[in-house]
Amino acid sequence: MELNIPVHRRITLFGGGSGGNGFGYGESGLKMYFFGVGDSGTLVVPISFGYSSLSTNQNNDICAVTMQTQAQCPDKFIEISGPSLNSGFDYRW
Repeated sequence: MELNIPVHRRITLFGGGSGGNGFGYGESGLKMYFFGVGDSGTLVVPISFGYSSLSTNQNNDICAVTMQTQAQCPDKFIEISGPSLNSGFDYRW
């Protein structure tokens, strides 16, 4: 999901994020319109910062399927998370 707030003819603030089982992210930033105003021939360059997270608990998922007890299936939780810096371009034909 993304929210865009125009602050100038060529600058838009935006924020967005999403998540699900084992992942999530959020970001906010600027979209700068270098050429055009959104129609054909427009070049948009977004720059944003945010936070992302990935996690898994594979053994508990396997244990639930095989009906093993917690003692037979130790908890192994893995998480990777941290800040992000993003940029790119969007040219509209």
